[in-house]
Amino acid sequence: MSNDVYTSPVKGNSEDEAEPEVMKNTLADISVTRNGVILHPQPTSDPLDPLNWSSLRKHSILAIVMWKYFLFAYLTTTTIPSFAQIQERLGINYAQTSWTISLPSLGLAIGPPLWSSFADIYGRRIVFIIGSVIALISTIGIALPRISAAIWPAASFKGLVLAHRPRLEWP
Repeated sequence: MSNDVYTSPVKGNSEDEAEPEVMKNTLADISVTRNGVILHPQPTSDPLDPLNWSSLRKHSILAIVMWKYFLFAYLTTTTIPSFAQIQERLGINYAQTSWTISLPSLGLAIGPPLWSSFADIYGRRIVFIIGSVIALISTIGIALPRISAAIWPAASFKGLVLAHRPRLEWP
């Protein structure tokens, strides 16, 4: 790969006499791989630029994100083995008990468009913090009541507020 493939003209600054155009080499500042492939986007010297992170740091962050997505599915469906106990405790049938799973899942489905608008307006961090606090309160609201009518709104609200996470983790 030749360094003079892409050039840009730079005119002289003499007013009296027109100087010939000087060709400035601009490929000297472009980063390429070992095979000569031009990197896009170009890495910077900023230590916060993900392109400058070590492989260990990148894979650690990926593992954390994957673990959180696993917990999404796990925490939403973790009550399935305890359906019989929930039915007995609340005095409801199997169909009513299944709503404790369906409502958070519905919230996870309709929540991302709502949260993405708030995240674009107010910022990801504040939406993440507020959503996590509301999810914690909703979880307590699911655990305390002894009647199903009080659990269902808390379960649906929990699914709705937990839906902010996919939008906030992947830009």
